[in-house]
Amino acid sequence: MGIKNLLNYTGGIELTLADTYFPAGRISQIRLLLGENNSLTIDQVNIPLQTPSAEQSGLKLQVHEVLKGGITYEFKLDFEAARSIVHVGEEDYILRPVINVFTKALSGSIRGTVIPAEENVAIFVMDGQDVLSSTYAPEGVAEFLFADIPEGQYTIIINPGESSDLPVVSIDNIRVSLGEVTDLGEIKLNPV
Repeated sequence: MGIKNLLNYTGGIELTLADTYFPAGRISQIRLLLGENNSLTIDQVNIPLQTPSAEQSGLKLQVHEVLKGGITYEFKLDFEAARSIVHVGEEDYILRPVINVFTKALSGSIRGTVIPAEENVAIFVMDGQDVLSSTYAPEGVAEFLFADIPEGQYTIIINPGESSDLPVVSIDNIRVSLGEVTDLGEIKLNPV
Protein backbone atom coordinates (compact mmCIF):
# COMPACT_ATOMS: atom_id res chain seq x y z
CA MET A 1 0.00 0.00 0.00
CA GLY A 2 2.93 2.36 0.55
CA ILE A 3 3.26 5.38 2.79
CA LYS A 4 0.10 7.46 3.20
CA ASN A 5 -0.43 10.89 4.73
CA LEU A 6 -3.43 10.32 7.00
CA LEU A 7 -4.21 14.02 7.07
CA ASN A 8 -5.12 13.76 3.37
CA TYR A 9 -8.11 11.60 4.36
CA THR A 10 -10.40 14.05 6.12
CA GLY A 11 -13.63 15.82 5.26
CA GLY A 12 -15.19 12.78 3.59
CA ILE A 13 -12.10 11.72 1.60
CA GLU A 14 -11.54 8.04 2.31
CA LEU A 15 -8.83 5.44 1.77
CA THR A 16 -9.71 1.78 1.19
CA LEU A 17 -7.33 -0.40 3.18
CA ALA A 18 -8.69 -3.82 2.20
CA ASP A 19 -11.48 -5.55 0.33
CA THR A 20 -11.85 -9.07 1.64
CA TYR A 21 -14.26 -11.76 2.84
CA PHE A 22 -14.95 -12.55 6.47
CA PRO A 23 -16.83 -15.67 7.56
CA ALA A 24 -20.25 -15.13 9.07
CA GLY A 25 -20.23 -14.98 12.85
CA ARG A 26 -18.87 -12.89 15.68
CA ILE A 27 -15.84 -10.70 15.02
CA SER A 28 -14.25 -9.07 18.04
CA GLN A 29 -11.05 -7.49 16.70
CA ILE A 30 -9.19 -6.56 13.55
CA ARG A 31 -5.42 -6.21 13.57
CA LEU A 32 -3.90 -3.38 11.59
CA LEU A 33 -0.18 -3.84 10.88
CA LEU A 34 1.84 -0.67 10.43
CA GLY A 35 4.90 -0.37 8.26
CA GLU A 36 8.31 0.74 9.50
CA ASN A 37 8.39 4.26 8.07
CA ASN A 38 5.88 6.10 10.25
CA SER A 39 6.68 9.76 10.66
CA LEU A 40 5.38 13.14 11.70
CA THR A 41 6.11 16.35 9.80
CA ILE A 42 6.55 19.54 11.79
CA ASP A 43 7.66 22.74 10.02
CA GLN A 44 8.61 20.65 6.97
CA VAL A 45 10.91 18.44 9.09
CA ASN A 46 10.19 14.71 8.96
CA ILE A 47 10.40 13.19 12.47
CA PRO A 48 10.30 9.39 12.94
CA LEU A 49 7.41 8.11 15.04
CA GLN A 50 8.03 5.29 17.46
CA THR A 51 5.28 2.68 17.19
CA PRO A 52 5.60 0.34 20.17
CA SER A 53 4.58 -3.19 19.10
CA ALA A 54 2.34 -1.93 16.25
CA GLU A 55 4.84 -3.00 13.59
CA GLN A 56 5.16 -6.57 14.92
CA SER A 57 1.85 -7.57 16.50
CA GLY A 58 -0.35 -4.90 14.97
CA LEU A 59 -2.91 -2.51 16.37
CA LYS A 60 -5.90 -4.27 17.87
CA LEU A 61 -9.04 -2.53 16.69
CA GLN A 62 -12.17 -3.37 18.67
CA VAL A 63 -15.15 -4.34 16.50
CA HIS A 64 -17.47 -6.65 18.51
CA GLU A 65 -20.08 -7.27 15.81
CA VAL A 66 -21.98 -10.29 14.55
CA LEU A 67 -21.66 -10.57 10.76
CA LYS A 68 -24.50 -12.27 8.88
CA GLY A 69 -23.80 -14.39 5.82
CA GLY A 70 -24.72 -12.89 2.46
CA ILE A 71 -24.37 -9.30 3.66
CA THR A 72 -21.72 -6.80 2.55
CA TYR A 73 -20.29 -4.77 5.40
CA GLU A 74 -18.07 -1.74 5.54
CA PHE A 75 -15.70 -1.11 8.43
CA LYS A 76 -14.81 2.55 8.76
CA LEU A 77 -11.78 3.53 10.80
CA ASP A 78 -11.78 7.03 12.27
CA PHE A 79 -8.19 7.97 13.14
CA GLU A 80 -8.00 10.75 15.74
CA ALA A 81 -4.66 12.34 14.87
CA ALA A 82 -4.67 14.94 17.66
CA ARG A 83 -5.03 12.26 20.34
CA SER A 84 -2.75 9.71 18.64
CA ILE A 85 0.60 11.53 18.67
CA VAL A 86 2.33 11.71 22.06
CA HIS A 87 5.32 14.03 22.62
CA VAL A 88 7.93 12.34 24.85
CA GLY A 89 11.33 13.74 25.77
CA GLU A 90 12.60 16.76 23.91
CA GLU A 91 12.29 15.64 20.30
CA ASP A 92 10.69 12.20 20.36
CA TYR A 93 7.13 11.33 19.40
CA ILE A 94 5.23 8.10 19.86
CA LEU A 95 2.29 6.95 17.80
CA ARG A 96 -0.40 5.60 20.12
CA PRO A 97 -3.28 5.45 17.68
CA VAL A 98 -6.77 6.33 18.81
CA ILE A 99 -8.95 4.69 16.17
CA ASN A 100 -12.71 4.24 16.34
CA VAL A 101 -14.24 1.44 14.27
CA PHE A 102 -17.74 1.76 12.81
CA THR A 103 -19.49 -1.16 11.14
CA LYS A 104 -22.16 -0.56 8.52
CA ALA A 105 -24.16 -3.06 6.49
CA LEU A 106 -24.22 -2.08 2.81
CA SER A 107 -26.64 -4.72 1.56
CA GLY A 108 -29.18 -7.35 2.46
CA SER A 109 -29.92 -10.78 1.08
CA ILE A 110 -32.82 -13.04 0.08
CA ARG A 111 -33.01 -16.76 0.76
CA GLY A 112 -35.59 -19.46 0.39
CA THR A 113 -36.25 -23.11 -0.40
CA VAL A 114 -38.01 -24.38 -3.53
CA ILE A 115 -40.23 -27.45 -3.05
CA PRO A 116 -40.11 -29.99 -4.69
CA ALA A 117 -36.33 -30.19 -4.83
CA GLU A 118 -36.55 -32.72 -7.67
CA GLU A 119 -37.01 -29.90 -10.20
CA ASN A 120 -34.42 -27.84 -12.07
CA VAL A 121 -35.37 -24.21 -11.54
CA ALA A 122 -34.07 -20.82 -12.56
CA ILE A 123 -34.59 -18.12 -9.94
CA PHE A 124 -34.50 -14.40 -10.69
CA VAL A 125 -34.51 -11.26 -8.53
CA MET A 126 -36.32 -8.60 -10.53
CA ASP A 127 -36.02 -4.86 -9.98
CA GLY A 128 -38.98 -3.70 -12.04
CA GLN A 129 -38.35 -5.17 -15.51
CA ASP A 130 -34.60 -5.59 -14.91
CA VAL A 131 -32.95 -8.80 -13.71
CA LEU A 132 -30.88 -7.77 -10.69
CA SER A 133 -29.53 -11.26 -10.00
CA SER A 134 -30.23 -14.85 -10.99
CA THR A 135 -29.26 -18.35 -10.03
CA TYR A 136 -29.95 -21.89 -11.18
CA ALA A 137 -30.90 -24.58 -8.70
CA PRO A 138 -30.32 -27.98 -10.30
CA GLU A 139 -32.33 -31.04 -9.37
CA GLY A 140 -31.75 -31.98 -5.74
CA VAL A 141 -30.77 -28.45 -4.66
CA ALA A 142 -33.72 -26.70 -3.07
CA GLU A 143 -32.14 -23.80 -1.20
CA PHE A 144 -31.09 -20.51 -2.74
CA LEU A 145 -29.42 -17.36 -1.45
CA PHE A 146 -29.06 -14.04 -3.21
CA ALA A 147 -26.31 -12.12 -1.40
CA ASP A 148 -25.39 -8.45 -1.59
CA ILE A 149 -28.81 -7.17 -2.62
CA PRO A 150 -29.28 -3.39 -2.22
CA GLU A 151 -32.00 -2.15 0.07
CA GLY A 152 -35.31 -1.98 -1.80
CA GLN A 153 -38.38 -3.86 -2.94
CA TYR A 154 -38.11 -6.73 -5.43
CA THR A 155 -39.93 -9.55 -7.19
CA ILE A 156 -38.68 -13.16 -7.20
CA ILE A 157 -39.50 -15.28 -10.24
CA ILE A 158 -39.05 -19.05 -10.07
CA ASN A 159 -39.09 -20.72 -13.47
CA PRO A 160 -39.01 -24.54 -13.62
CA GLY A 161 -38.67 -24.43 -17.43
CA GLU A 162 -40.96 -25.22 -20.33
CA SER A 163 -40.64 -29.00 -20.00
CA SER A 164 -41.89 -28.98 -16.39
CA ASP A 165 -45.50 -29.54 -15.30
CA LEU A 166 -44.95 -26.84 -12.67
CA PRO A 167 -45.88 -23.19 -13.28
CA VAL A 168 -43.68 -20.12 -13.17
CA VAL A 169 -44.11 -18.53 -9.73
CA SER A 170 -43.82 -14.81 -9.08
CA ILE A 171 -43.53 -13.40 -5.56
CA ASP A 172 -43.99 -9.64 -5.44
CA ASN A 173 -43.17 -6.94 -2.90
CA ILE A 174 -40.18 -8.61 -1.26
CA ARG A 175 -38.60 -6.03 1.02
CA VAL A 176 -34.81 -6.15 1.50
CA SER A 177 -33.32 -4.14 4.37
CA LEU A 178 -29.67 -3.34 5.02
CA GLY A 179 -27.99 -5.94 7.19
CA GLU A 180 -30.97 -8.29 7.10
CA VAL A 181 -31.60 -11.66 5.47
CA THR A 182 -35.12 -11.79 4.02
CA ASP A 183 -36.16 -15.43 4.42
CA LEU A 184 -38.95 -16.50 2.08
CA GLY A 185 -39.15 -19.93 3.71
CA GLU A 186 -40.49 -22.81 1.62
CA ILE A 187 -41.89 -21.92 -1.78
CA LYS A 188 -44.10 -24.77 -3.02
CA LEU A 189 -44.45 -25.26 -6.74
CA ASN A 190 -47.75 -27.05 -7.36
CA PRO A 191 -48.63 -28.68 -10.72
CA VAL A 192 -51.15 -26.80 -12.83
